[in-house]
Amino acid sequence: MKLLLISGSLPNVHCGIGEYTARLASALASAPGTSVQVLTTKSELVRPQAAAPAEVLPPVSSWGLSSVIQLARRIRRLRPDVVHVQYPAVGYARSLGVLALPLAVRWLARVPVVLTIHERSEKRWHGRLATDFMALTSSRVVFPDPVEASALRRRLRVFRTRVDVARMISTIPVTSDSDRAAFRTRLGVAPGELLVGTFGLIHPRRRLEDLIDGLAALRRSRPSHLLVVGGEADYDAHRAAEYSASLKKKIGDLGLSASVTWLGYVGPAEVSAALQASDVAALLYQGGASERNTTLQAALEHGLPVVTTDGPATSDSLRATPNLHFVRAGAYTPADLAQAILSATTSLPPPLRGRVGVGGSSRLTEQVQWHLALYRELVAAHPRSPIASPPR
Repeated sequence: MKLLLISGSLPNVHCGIGEYTARLASALASAPGTSVQVLTTKSELVRPQAAAPAEVLPPVSSWGLSSVIQLARRIRRLRPDVVHVQYPAVGYARSLGVLALPLAVRWLARVPVVLTIHERSEKRWHGRLATDFMALTSSRVVFPDPVEASALRRRLRVFRTRVDVARMISTIPVTSDSDRAAFRTRLGVAPGELLVGTFGLIHPRRRLEDLIDGLAALRRSRPSHLLVVGGEADYDAHRAAEYSASLKKKIGDLGLSASVTWLGYVGPAEVSAALQASDVAALLYQGGASERNTTLQAALEHGLPVVTTDGPATSDSLRATPNLHFVRAGAYTPADLAQAILSATTSLPPPLRGRVGVGGSSRLTEQVQWHLALYRELVAAHPRSPIASPPR
């Protein structure tokens, strides 16, 4: 089976969807009898080896409508069995042409198209409408979140669009050679001090100001240190830069400068080491934690107890996930956060505390098999048309 994955971004572009695509493509390409090619946006930051052994093809320069039509003709010559589009991604640069990609590929290349939608509810009405159009013109739609998938099914029920739920995978593989004690010493964390880790792009939607207030409250009962992993969000650079400056001012005003470490953008191995060095992860989402949050999945896969928010985006299955501790989105105080963090750090028995894999395990193998089954179903239902044969 020959697969073509399309994503606007790949590592080292700062985009979680690009990281997701690279890890999924790599795992799919390692499956027997499967070849995988990847198309992404032209960028000097792209590191093709991140998707190996999948083949990263010569990149796309533009996602305008004319470029998308040309791309569909190029895909026709490549003759994949299935095309899988990841949407949105930073690399699409909000181009309107990409919205026609599933339709163009199905019409001109006669190939079934799977569309994985990573974000929808956060968009404004016109963004949701555009995403719905892509869903309607795809062969199958996948959402890595049951709450979002259910909402989209209701929205498109008159069209009988099939929407499946795929479980999200972590974008950060667990490294086996990390030295927890050495990493904590490097950060200046004293023995017995509680290390709270948070991970993801820096943007107002992450509510880091609440976490800083929570740290101040936490330090009244226990010596604690906050580790912030990730840099400013490129997709909203001006707002992210202003937000970052306001956070640093707040930290200074509260006298917490020596108790907060900003790790910035680092590679997956360094992120894994940081997570393994932490005692607890604190990940605050405005609408509540969702199963599609790759940062949440990474923390769970690394065995961390996680303090997060419960809100409209939170599924019942996520609420029942071991090692998750919730505060109510939009209704918690700094004292609530501090208490939740203290409770989370004592929730695991001492022999298990700090062990990678407790409370969360890799879903990668499961998801590879799930995706392969989906692709085989589509191939069986869409025999290759003579129209799709390359010109002589």
